[in-house]
Amino acid sequence: MQATKTKPLYYCYTNSLLIPIMKHLLPLFALVCLSQVLPAQLPMMGTNYDAASASTRIIRWDAITGIPTDTIPTAAQYVIISSSVFDAYNNQYFFTGENGTNRVDLSTGTASVAGTMNPGISAEIDMSSGEIFRVRLDNVFSSTGSLIATSVYVVSTDITTGTDTILGTIPQCQALLVDVSSYDSNAGIYYFVGIDSVLGTCLYGAKTTDTVFSFTKVPLTDPAVSIITLEYDNQNDVLYALSSLYAGTTSHIQIQELDPATGAMTVEADFPQLNVYQVSTCAFDQNTGNMVFMLGAIGGALDFYIYSTTNNTLVTGQIPAALIVEFECDNTGFALAKYGTSTRVEDPVSAPALALWPNPASDIMQLRADAPIEALYVTDVLGRTQALVPDNSSVDVHTLAPGYYFLRVRFRDGKEAESAFVKQ
Repeated sequence: MQATKTKPLYYCYTNSLLIPIMKHLLPLFALVCLSQVLPAQLPMMGTNYDAASASTRIIRWDAITGIPTDTIPTAAQYVIISSSVFDAYNNQYFFTGENGTNRVDLSTGTASVAGTMNPGISAEIDMSSGEIFRVRLDNVFSSTGSLIATSVYVVSTDITTGTDTILGTIPQCQALLVDVSSYDSNAGIYYFVGIDSVLGTCLYGAKTTDTVFSFTKVPLTDPAVSIITLEYDNQNDVLYALSSLYAGTTSHIQIQELDPATGAMTVEADFPQLNVYQVSTCAFDQNTGNMVFMLGAIGGALDFYIYSTTNNTLVTGQIPAALIVEFECDNTGFALAKYGTSTRVEDPVSAPALALWPNPASDIMQLRADAPIEALYVTDVLGRTQALVPDNSSVDVHTLAPGYYFLRVRFRDGKEAESAFVKQ
């Protein structure tokens, strides 16, 4: 049976109103799986409505098994679609509800109302600094309601105060694709897709870390391809696009590598057997190179899929509850290992120094501390203890599955420290 080209209803949060936005229904499809290779762990987080308390809660779980690791209640009753964003630098998850912007601190398992600004629509967070960037569109209307002018800005956002610092203006940009953005934390480039008044649909790359604002703009000229969302692989410096490809009366989803310099798109994977995408449910795990999303067939149930960009396999993952939306991959371990200092401590002023090398490692890592150690152990990115470490001068990691881990140390004076490492 051929899939028909239909359009579902999506919502975005603009100027305190829920505005329906018609988007192409995202059809998707088949990939020949060479082997079912799964990572040892794939930590996720997402929003879920709790009927018992009539409120939204955050569930963290392992995407491979579907087993929840913890649940964090919030004060929000519902979630605005496309409003979530994850701060891997500070281990905080943001989403917008009817009560404003909710900040969930995953380190402490607590939630609070952070402000009134919606951070999520086309917003991205720099994993090397925790700074939030987004693109803002301001429309000017006449007294009769006619559109006079449109201005598009790239801004740095303070969620708590609800203020924007304008980094620069994007001239000729007349519209934006909602939820189509990503951030290169290595080069400090914020990518998004907009409509240029002359060139049509374009990929923009705004340099956010330079003193003088600059951006690139390349047209995306294939009318059969509609980009759904962007993901940036900060491990391998690759920009991925989840796209809908239309051919006559049918359509399906592809994953493509997108060249930021030319706009050229190279097909990475094709999913002709699936034809529905659930908005705001695509995320990228920097630790493993896996892209996760909710896909299905028209008239059928949505499934949670894991696609590996390293071995081109598509497998079915697991979710811990029905109606998991606005989910993100937990890239805290990756951000700490790649961009953080070698040691994260509870008391940075007086805690003893800790060194761990080589990093990455496949078998033995050497350990040096500037104070006597009372206890130390290894945990994975979900906080689960993986191995006790009796030797205070080395760490044997050969039995660990490849991935990101933390060595946690308690010194005899009561202070604690933590160092991230990668097991190859």
